[in-house]
Amino acid sequence: MLDLKLLNKQFSGCDCGREHLSTIKDIRIGSKLVNQVGSILKANSFSKKLLLVADKNTFKAASGIEESLQDFKLKTMLYNDFRIPSLEEVERITALADDAEGVLVIGTGSLSDVCRLAAFRKNLPLCIFATAASMDGFASSASPIIDSGFKRSFPAKAPAVIIADTDILAAAPSKLKAAGFGDMVGKYVALIDWEASHILTGEYFCKNIATLTKQATDTVFKLAPQVQKNGDVSGQVFEALLLTGIAMSYANNSRPASGAEHMLAHFWECLQIASGKIPEFHGAYVGVATLLVARFYNKLAKIKPEEISKKAIDKEEIYGLSGILAPAMRKLNKGSNIPSLEKVKTNWQKIKNIILAYPGPEEIFEALKEAGSPTTTAEVVISDDLKRRGWISHPFIRNRFTLTRLMSHYNLI
Repeated sequence: MLDLKLLNKQFSGCDCGREHLSTIKDIRIGSKLVNQVGSILKANSFSKKLLLVADKNTFKAASGIEESLQDFKLKTMLYNDFRIPSLEEVERITALADDAEGVLVIGTGSLSDVCRLAAFRKNLPLCIFATAASMDGFASSASPIIDSGFKRSFPAKAPAVIIADTDILAAAPSKLKAAGFGDMVGKYVALIDWEASHILTGEYFCKNIATLTKQATDTVFKLAPQVQKNGDVSGQVFEALLLTGIAMSYANNSRPASGAEHMLAHFWECLQIASGKIPEFHGAYVGVATLLVARFYNKLAKIKPEEISKKAIDKEEIYGLSGILAPAMRKLNKGSNIPSLEKVKTNWQKIKNIILAYPGPEEIFEALKEAGSPTTTAEVVISDDLKRRGWISHPFIRNRFTLTRLMSHYNLI
């Protein structure tokens, strides 16, 4: 069972020189907890005036939660099917929370994203009651939100309390379980990018945070054959997802859990939304993107430094392929964090060693298949055109170094 106090103590006085702390007060993972939500909130000094946010699917999954909240004065926002975490919905929730003294969100990714930011804006304590182990943001202090068509990360409020009823997690739809697995597998790429950036650009990197994230990911990776078949592992997957969210809080950014694979997934997601389509679950995109990036990194690990040469970057092509995202991408990428050719060549063996320290594309493919997660862009309804555009342009959806960004500046393969 996750002991956050012990974890915070272990990360006190970290070798990296930075302070690591999670502000979460209480984490409960166990059976029949849906009937104890009210008592858990009282034990954590939540006021009785709560804004409850859910959609019809998550509210149904949490059957029995209302009975445990009979002593609370609830204002309820019940969506039909909440899938897009837009800034407009953040503002809606923020306004609804005007006379509330706490927020309880029932659900997973998008619902918790908007509520974390709304709770941050109102400075209200937040409780997340998770209904599926489908994403890594439960414990995060940041919220990825769609703003004018562009998905960007906002500083937000980590929940004071997180509750997960393992019976409900086990009964979650298979697509959500698969999405959670896909989101976790993406950490392998994220960790490669983070350490590579440290070597090539001098970006801050904490080995202890990276190790925490890798251990959590390894745990879930080994559970791939059981994700769909054994409901008992849902609690383990959820705990691993929490650990990666805590890792992000410790790093004070999303680096431990988000690299090229998330940038590619966000590119697809934003352009799907812009075209009027409801996107697939975020983790499904991440799993497919992870496999594509892992295949590319596998090729990088086979080339010699003397084979790398400089080329002219075509930013107009990159932005021209980015549609509605182009204006924001131009603003984000005014500066440059690309290492020199000499720096790349000198450190290339180190980069190869980092890549080879993680599971390769064949292992990732097999694990995704075993977990019932998508492995192709066709399965997540990404056209060949969007796949091509995303591959060329995704490194610039954030001003963040990834190894995929090198392909715009250097001849690699």
